[in-house]
Amino acid sequence: MKTPIRYSISFVLALLVEVLFLFIVNDLSAPETETEIKGIIQISLIKERREIVHVKGESSKGKAVKEVKPELKSERPKKSLPEKEEKRIKGGIKSLEGNLPASYVEEVKRAISENIFYPLEAIRKREEGFVKVKFQVKRDGTVVYCKPVVKRFTYLESAACLAIKRTKFPPIPVNVKNEKLTFIVEIEYNLEKAL
Repeated sequence: MKTPIRYSISFVLALLVEVLFLFIVNDLSAPETETEIKGIIQISLIKERREIVHVKGESSKGKAVKEVKPELKSERPKKSLPEKEEKRIKGGIKSLEGNLPASYVEEVKRAISENIFYPLEAIRKREEGFVKVKFQVKRDGTVVYCKPVVKRFTYLESAACLAIKRTKFPPIPVNVKNEKLTFIVEIEYNLEKAL
């Protein structure tokens, strides 16, 4: 009678050890795929300007002379700047855009730029400049809120927020834990480009 009890106890212990072993192995082998975004994602819709400036000279009689292109000289910097070290946030997280797929950030930019418009009242009042707005997006891509960061151009800021609220953003990627993401976007309103 003692022998069957020993076998049953050793069988139960072996079963517990195996279950524990499987639990530990599964826990170690499962990579953590979800990341959490902490902070605000900054997006700029301002395009770099690379314009060639043409200077027209005038003669003493007031007649226009042929165009003169200014000479541009570039010199090498005397000292090289130290390379920036990649800052890591507590917990080993890289910079904010590093946590989001680049394709997601590009889709957000494209969605905003498709919906931006120049309000007629701002055109009448000749308002132009840079507008920064802060907005938050839920997991399904709907906008929670939108507000200007700096209140300077009333019509332009309200138009930017209206365009963002109308925008259907792509859903937040499944590998991001956040239920909401906060963005700050900078938009340039230029009368020359609008007209």
